Formats: sequence, structure tokens, C-alpha cells
Amino acid sequence: MERFDDSLTIEQLSELHLLIRWAQPVAAAHLRRCQLGLITLADALRAFPWVAEAVPGDLTLAIECTVPGCLHRLQRCLAVGLPPSSAHAPRQHTIAVRYGGEFGPDLGWVAKQCGCDEQTVIRRHTQGKYWAAFVGFQPGFAYLEGLPPELHLPRRATPRLRVEPGSVALASHYGAIYPAASPGGWHIIGHTDLALFSPSRTPPALIQPGDEVQFVEESRHD
Repeated sequence: MERFDDSLTIEQLSELHLLIRWAQPVAAAHLRRCQLGLITLADALRAFPWVAEAVPGDLTLAIECTVPGCLHRLQRCLAVGLPPSSAHAPRQHTIAVRYGGEFGPDLGWVAKQCGCDEQTVIRRHTQGKYWAAFVGFQPGFAYLEGLPPELHLPRRATPRLRVEPGSVALASHYGAIYPAASPGGWHIIGHTDLALFSPSRTPPALIQPGDEVQFVEESRHD
């Protein structure tokens, strides 16, 4: 049994919507454990008929219920413990990237801001050990923890009106890949041909919360 104690708080957002969050700020050293705890909790809650969906966010878990009055049901579940989740184990993804040039128009700017050359940015980016903390912004857009601190940069001051599908990007302490064309304010350093989202696939999003990701430079991957 997996137990969840009073370190979690539950907020009633509406008659059918609840939000779980950690009661205290989470230290960086415990970030992954706490986020994976919420991902595991989401998997377990989806087995209940009164849960329509459970969606992990940034150290939060949003729950949509099928019937009113689920706050007490959730409190009871957290108090007594939940059965082990039947969800698949996190997967590992190796993603080949073409860096720089037309594929990564911001690579040179990122290198300048980080005080290094482009090849150093590529080396640091491919050395990162990434894991998907949550999915948001657009279907299949996974926020990847694990970006090396040397590459932490604020978002662009002026977002692009269009970012191409497959664009490999970074902003703040996250890495990401754009699954579909959209406006975007992240720094584009490369591109992958991998399809991140497909409605005909099960699940549609390739990268799921908890999955691990490794980027490799395409010439080295082939």
C-alpha cells in the first residue's frame, strides 16, 4: 500500500474539481521524489470510478471527478492508503537532435549568454539526465527537469509567433520539445524528427510524466 499523509493538502476548486499540493515548499534535493509521488498518486486515482481524470502539474495534482462530493472520498483514500498503481513503468527515450543553424536558431545566442561556444552548449545539453515532470501548454509538451544549471536562462523577451514542431528548446530550468507548431518563448537550440504527439497512438503523447529522456547529437546517434 502507498500511503499519503498530512504533507499533502487538498483544495476544492469547484463541485467536481480538486487540487492536491504539497503543504510545505519542496527542497531541490527532494523535487524528483515529490513529483514522482504525485505522478504515482495520479495513476492510482484513475482506477476509481469517481475520478474522471487526474493530471499532474508542477508539484500539484488536479483531479476532475465524475460526481459531486468527492473531497471526502479523496481524504479517505489518502488516509488509508491506495493500492499499487497498475500503470506502466516510466519509459526511457533517446532523442536524436540536429543542433544549430536552421534547426536551432538560438544556439549561438544561448552560447553567448552562457559564456561558452556552441559545441559546449551541445555537450552540456546532451549530458543532462532529463525526466518528465508534467505535461502542459499543448498536448504532448513535456516539461523536462534535469537541464544543467549552466544552461538555465529566462524565456525570450519577445515570443516567436511560430515555433516549428520538433523544436528542441530550453527556458528557465526546463528542457522541452514542441510537439506541434505554436507561438513560443523558449530558446530553440535544435530539432528532432520524432513525433511527440499523435491522436492515433496509445497513449497519444510519446513522453509521459515520469519518463526519462536522453538527448544525443544526431551525427553521433547514427
